[in-house]
Amino acid sequence: PEDAMRAGLALIPEDRRGQSLVPQMSMEQNFGLGNAKYFARHGVLRGAYRRSEVNRFIDELDIRPRQPAAQMRNLSGGNQQKVVFARWLRTGARIFLFDEPTRGIDVGAKTEIHELLRKLARGGAAVLVISSELPELMALAHCIGIMRDGGMADELLVPPRCLVPLPAGAAVRDACLVEPLAVCVQVNASGEATKSGVAPGEALALAQAVAALPNLQLRGVMGIP
Repeated sequence: PEDAMRAGLALIPEDRRGQSLVPQMSMEQNFGLGNAKYFARHGVLRGAYRRSEVNRFIDELDIRPRQPAAQMRNLSGGNQQKVVFARWLRTGARIFLFDEPTRGIDVGAKTEIHELLRKLARGGAAVLVISSELPELMALAHCIGIMRDGGMADELLVPPRCLVPLPAGAAVRDACLVEPLAVCVQVNASGEATKSGVAPGEALALAQAVAALPNLQLRGVMGIP
């Protein structure tokens, strides 16, 4: 882990409460985990500096409540995730691996998390997202890898102009495909993923059909342009 952090790599795991934070500690203390070298001098904690930094990220990421002393267990899932993001942003990481970043988060918070991912990518960071939610991938991704039985079953390239991001509360059917053709995942009767160029209306129907398959487990790796 230390070598990865020195290389600028950040991992935000799926198990937020078990692997990313300490629920009984405060927001400020959780923010400081992994950032001790920035907030200590000669082994002495610079509490005022750490507090000023956590307040900066509270404002930047709109973390609620705006109280650094608030215990993490009292925050919503979306705000807990934002604190974890803030911790890694403070390290200066440039390669981010998000494992199920919106698991257990309400629709409004998901929209905010998606926008944070886009902002990271626009800032030049490398962003990889592991997600089992097809609508999330279709709304955000330009490159999706389909994993099956521990291997790469197929790869889907979605031109960035093909998909209009979904607003808060929208369903997959509300997505707009603005290109005459879109490439979408297609699964045959044996459950094997294939690739196909389809018309916009067919792409949406196909996406919904894939999402409804009872025994198919999709793990998409998403890269955001």
